[in-house]
Amino acid sequence: MADVFISYSRKDKDFVSTLYAAFERSQKNIWVDWNNIPLTSDWWAEIEKGIEGADTFVFVISPDSIASEICGKEILHAVRNNKRLFPIVRRDATNFEKGNFAHDKISELNWLWFREQDDFEKSFRTLTDSLLLDLEHLHQHTRLVVRANEWDKGRSDSLLLRGDDLANAELWLGESVGKDPQPTELQETYIKKSRDVEAASDRAAAIIQEALEESKKKAAEAAANLEESEKKAALRIKIGSGILAGTILLALVAGVSATKFVNEANVKVDKTEKEAKDMLKNADLAVVTAQKNADDIKNVSEKESRDAAQKVRGANEKKKEADLKVDEAQKNLESAKAEAEKVSQESAEKVAAAQAKIVDAEGKVKIALAEQEKAAQEMKVANENIQIADVRLKILDAKGDFQGGRLFDALLGAIRAGQKVKALDSAIWERDKTNTQILVIANLSQFVYRVQEKNRFPHSKPVYSVAFSPDGKTIATGSSDNTLKLWSVDGRELQTFTGHSDRVLSVAFSPDGKTIVTGSGDKTVKLWSVDGRELQTFTGHSDRVLSVAFSPDGKTIATGS
Repeated sequence: MADVFISYSRKDKDFVSTLYAAFERSQKNIWVDWNNIPLTSDWWAEIEKGIEGADTFVFVISPDSIASEICGKEILHAVRNNKRLFPIVRRDATNFEKGNFAHDKISELNWLWFREQDDFEKSFRTLTDSLLLDLEHLHQHTRLVVRANEWDKGRSDSLLLRGDDLANAELWLGESVGKDPQPTELQETYIKKSRDVEAASDRAAAIIQEALEESKKKAAEAAANLEESEKKAALRIKIGSGILAGTILLALVAGVSATKFVNEANVKVDKTEKEAKDMLKNADLAVVTAQKNADDIKNVSEKESRDAAQKVRGANEKKKEADLKVDEAQKNLESAKAEAEKVSQESAEKVAAAQAKIVDAEGKVKIALAEQEKAAQEMKVANENIQIADVRLKILDAKGDFQGGRLFDALLGAIRAGQKVKALDSAIWERDKTNTQILVIANLSQFVYRVQEKNRFPHSKPVYSVAFSPDGKTIATGSSDNTLKLWSVDGRELQTFTGHSDRVLSVAFSPDGKTIVTGSGDKTVKLWSVDGRELQTFTGHSDRVLSVAFSPDGKTIATGS
């Protein structure tokens, strides 16, 4: 089995080679079709097997992969097996087809950016961190996909789960609620069938064991009866022999009597032996009957499982058809309305027929819309799970920065994750089973505690804008105390600029670091030299100036109000 299956267009092979090498350095087992398919094997069957045996499906987005029929088939097989999908963008693509199931599935997921202009290492770190989420659940999902698909080819009982394997699979199934990826219908059928067959086998074994115990009991009784009869016969022969030694006459009489007794004993022995054999025969018959009953139970169980599997497949087909019904019903409705309008000048009978079609079409539309609403609700839950996963990725990325010693980056990342938590509906977090909200709060608290203040630059009122000089040695701050202050990075106040009649909302240095521009709530823009002289005032805005900036050559200033 592999950690990752990579689906891509051959035109992106150089990039995939780089991605493959990065995965290998991370000790990931990768399935990619230039390396894994034997030349003599059935090509598509090996592709399917590769997808089924991989924990994660990575799709490399480019115009060529979106247009590829083979890539589309690979996506569909991954979705059919509920594989976790990660789309990554190598080249921007705009040729997605609306209504194409594979394209729609890729479009609805969050993408990672691996274009030429993007930071490969940062994107790759995000991707590998994502691959580590709930790894045990993912491995079990992959293992059961492979085994269930192998069983589904012939549905042989010899391929079903047994013992601890079955118990672990049932435990995994019970714990899969709310996790990604979800179990497939085939996996659920496979686990249920395994349990049904094992239960039937247990019942059959119990019946056979009971019959064997009964057989042993009857055989023991028969043997005991036979031994008792033999003892009685021997005793009678001994008595007859003693009487014969005492007297000849009596011996003759006793001999006749003894012979009679012996014959009677032999008859009883024969009778007892026959009864014992009959008991053994009946016991054997009971074992055969018990085995037949066990086989009947097993056959009934198999038929129930086959019927259940057939119902599941039927329900799945109906679900696939439901998405098409809305479009079809809408088209029928429009067609019916057009027909009604067309024949409105004809006979009342034709108009009534067209109106009946409209009523029928509207009814179908309502049914289809109800199905669509149900699907939309499921999509809403899926989107909420994606949002939760996005927050979780952000805080894990921040945690990586923290562990790497990038404390301020970690704090900023945790703050962004906290803002995301605050922005989402509280009902989402009530349904969240991953404790992501608690994870964000705990890490944010840890990062805040560890980040230490280096210097403080005081104003008498809140500070609205801060800017570093190009050489990084000076800091300019604008405040609601209507002043601009210049500081050295060690915290010394170098200069105070006064002249604005309202708070200073924006500050920027010129590229050469000799000039500063400020925007204020007094609707003006002022130009200053770094020694504190006011060089020029610009008027013309009718509201406060929120943003200012120099052009790269320092000759032009842009302002936003």
